[in-house]
Amino acid sequence: MGRHEQPAAPRGSARRRAKVQRELAGDAAYLRLSAAPVEGCDLHVCFGAVEALRGVSVRVQPGEFLAVTGPSGAGKTTLLWVLAGAVPARSGVARIGEHEIRTRDQSARLGVALIPQGNGLAAVLTAVENTVVPLLAAGRSPEQARTAAVAALAAVGLADSVDHLVEELSGGQQQRVAVARGLALASPILLADEPTSELDHDNRDVVLALLRARADAGAVVVMATHDPDAAAVADRVIRLDDGKLVEDNGAASRGREP
Repeated sequence: MGRHEQPAAPRGSARRRAKVQRELAGDAAYLRLSAAPVEGCDLHVCFGAVEALRGVSVRVQPGEFLAVTGPSGAGKTTLLWVLAGAVPARSGVARIGEHEIRTRDQSARLGVALIPQGNGLAAVLTAVENTVVPLLAAGRSPEQARTAAVAALAAVGLADSVDHLVEELSGGQQQRVAVARGLALASPILLADEPTSELDHDNRDVVLALLRARADAGAVVVMATHDPDAAAVADRVIRLDDGKLVEDNGAASRGREP
C-alpha cells in the first residue's frame, strides 16, 4: 500500500463519525473536576552543547487549546516532552497543578496522554492492538479497552482498518492511529506533537475537530505544529525560535479557569 494519506471517508459516514466524536469529547463535568493547569516555569533543556529550551515559561488552563509553533529545531517537541516528564529540564520546573513533574510515569498517573511525533506504533501489532495496549496499562478491562479503541479509530476514519497491521497502513493512517490511541485514553491533559503533519486536508480537519472537542469538554490540549491553519483552531498560539519563547498571542479567548 502507498505511503501517502488516503482521502477521508465518504460523506455518508459523516453523521456516524460526528456522533462518535461527541462521545469521545468526554464528560465535561468529569474533565473540569479532573484537569489541572499545566505549567512550565523558566525551563532550560540541553542536549550536549545544544540548548533546546532557553528560559521558556508557559501556563495552560483546563479548557484551553494551546498551539506551539516555530521553525524546525525551535524547541516545540522538547517543550511537550518536558511537560510530559519524558525529558528532564536542566533547570526550571514543570508542574501539573501542585505536582512537580519529573518522570513520564508520574505524568501518566496525573492524566497526561502524549501523541508523539512519528506515531510510536508497534509494527507487529494491528491498529486496534496498538490502541488497546495503553488502555490495558491504564487499568481498563479487555472489553472496555476494545470498545474504546474501536470507537476512537472510527472517529478518525479508520473503522475499516482496525485489524490491519501497522505496516499495512499508509503514513497518514498510522498517524491517525496514534491520534486515536491518545484520544481513547480520555485523559484530562493531551499533548500532541505534530498530529496532522502527514494528513490530507479532510483528515486534518477531523483530527483538529477532535482535539478542539477535548478542550471544549474541559481538557488541557497542547499541540506542537508547523501548520498555521492547524494553529488557527487553537485558543492561543505561542511561537518558539532557537529555544526561546518569542511570541504569545495573549490570554485564551475560550479557555476556562479551573
